[in-house]
Amino acid sequence: MGCLSAPVRLRRDTKIPQITESNLNEYTLCSVAVFDSHVAIPFLSTIPGREAPQVGRWHTFRKGDDAKLQDHQLPPAGVDWESVWAQRETHQALPEELRHLRTEDVGMVLYMCDRAPEGLNNALNSFTYASKFGIVAHSTPFLTGRPHTLFYHQKILSSGAVGLCIRPNANSVTFCLPNLQPVTLALKISDSEGNLVHSIDESNPSRLLLNAIAQLDSTAKDDTYYLGVYTAGLLESPDRLYTIMSGDPSRGTLALEGDTAPVAGTQVRIFRKRSESKSKLAPQKGLNLVNTCSDGIEIVSKAMTSCGGVLELDDTFLVLSENGLITSRFDGSTSHGGKPWKSTLPGSTCNIR
Repeated sequence: MGCLSAPVRLRRDTKIPQITESNLNEYTLCSVAVFDSHVAIPFLSTIPGREAPQVGRWHTFRKGDDAKLQDHQLPPAGVDWESVWAQRETHQALPEELRHLRTEDVGMVLYMCDRAPEGLNNALNSFTYASKFGIVAHSTPFLTGRPHTLFYHQKILSSGAVGLCIRPNANSVTFCLPNLQPVTLALKISDSEGNLVHSIDESNPSRLLLNAIAQLDSTAKDDTYYLGVYTAGLLESPDRLYTIMSGDPSRGTLALEGDTAPVAGTQVRIFRKRSESKSKLAPQKGLNLVNTCSDGIEIVSKAMTSCGGVLELDDTFLVLSENGLITSRFDGSTSHGGKPWKSTLPGSTCNIR
């Protein structure tokens, strides 16, 4: 099982003749990891996620949409809208290969998926004691004619997900969020709804952001801003990171990328990523899931060796994509910290040993 990965730019601290400034973008990445079949169980998921909005071609889809509408009655007065919105979160059956597993049989799930993993994420909630780490596969329409290119046994797939369920063991997991500059002190969410933050520290969130930007240099308006979430005290790096998509200074609302915003009482900080900051990666031994960016990511390593024109990183597995990493870490409680979130920060890396 696997997927096509985004390409890499390579640089080594000591010179290798094959690496020059002119061919930094010419390297195709190939990583192979081998697992004991008694420890890791491969699976294929075709569970549907959220459908992408259709833009244009109204007449093409109108007939089908009208037919769907005819099958539904308007809800009665006094309907519980919370229940209506929750219907899309109903439990999904697990992929067939995983249905025999008990909750305590699974310590970690790794997967590569398309842009709609919501159905799979919902199904994997059955494994309440497992951490889940995924990567939205590299976009390949100009390489293979497929939106994504996934592999499972002898199949080549354009959608769905492939992955591994790993039995409990002593894996070490490190999540890195690089190139972030804090621009506020610690704050608390006062009010939020959906993916909107309405109030922070009982103040206008958009004004807080604009005031913070005003204290920075002249290039700050071109940078990307994030809301970092802390669940275990104010550490150097946040536990979760949400891209701030837009703000409304008059109403005060901040819109975050994703479906949900942090709830009231959550400790947060606003971070900045400079537009000119380049993404570099010094990969660690083990499995590395990396979110790259449109202009790629530069791999820097002293451990790189050359053999017959092939550059090697021993004991290092890399898969790169520009479409984001999905994380749901088990923190010892089945009631907290398990909801998946997606990092689109360039250079964000999940390392598993």
